[in-house]
Amino acid sequence: MTTKKPTRRPRHAYSPELTDLICERLLDGTSLRQICQDKNMPARSAIIVWLAKHKEFARKYMIARQIQICRKASLSRVKMLWPAPVAR
Repeated sequence: MTTKKPTRRPRHAYSPELTDLICERLLDGTSLRQICQDKNMPARSAIIVWLAKHKEFARKYMIARQIQICRKASLSRVKMLWPAPVAR
């Protein structure tokens, strides 16, 4: 009986272009979990390492996350103030 080893995704090399794409997708409202599920994107563990090693990426990532949080909070406030009409 042969056991199949789980296949790992290929490692992605750090690149400013890739980190810009990650930040753009965060700004579009995509969660980091969803981004990392894309086979063309790095694993979440790689992104965490990159954040620790690359200050410019960490700065951009933090700004993108803050904007994402503000947008979600604003949307929640709008939904509270103007609830969807009830269908009758």
